[in-house]
Amino acid sequence: PWTELMQRSIGVAQAMGGPSGAGDPLGNALERSFGLLVDFPGINQELPKRRARAAENAMALSIARENYRVILAATWQRAFDEISRELVRRAADGKPVDSPGALVSLSTRVADRVFVETFNSDPYIKAQNQLSTSLADQRQDEMKLVDLFSRFGHFVTRGDHDEALREINALRREVHTLKRTMRSSRAARP
Repeated sequence: PWTELMQRSIGVAQAMGGPSGAGDPLGNALERSFGLLVDFPGINQELPKRRARAAENAMALSIARENYRVILAATWQRAFDEISRELVRRAADGKPVDSPGALVSLSTRVADRVFVETFNSDPYIKAQNQLSTSLADQRQDEMKLVDLFSRFGHFVTRGDHDEALREINALRREVHTLKRTMRSSRAARP
């Protein structure tokens, strides 16, 4: 039945005279539909590969997020430890922190130093790079999967949407230019 349906679809497309190129929306939609029917086996081959790649990237992103969390948790722990040590040292020296403002100032100063050291360390830079790369890879695979399903399901893809917006903006500029030209030509008439 599938082969018969494809042959009928191809026959209908040929009876329509092939690709019109005239910009007829219905004709373009039909041509696109028939093209998808012919390419259906390609989609069946592409989908499992895309899903496997997306699963790999999701796992890599999960690992990268966990590595990043571990580094930040260790940094917070180190900051709290150093703040506590500084408070104990000051109390032992007879100069305890005597106001909430002084406590906030001390805590901020120590935490800033600890976090700056961490942010300049190789493990943090590596974890940040791994997280950014994994997130970008996952987003790219998501967009490819969405595009694949959009093409298969006859939905407008992001590329189609972007192209339509570019054409609309170009037409707006043309209309604006024409209006300006018409106003200037009216003003130039005696």
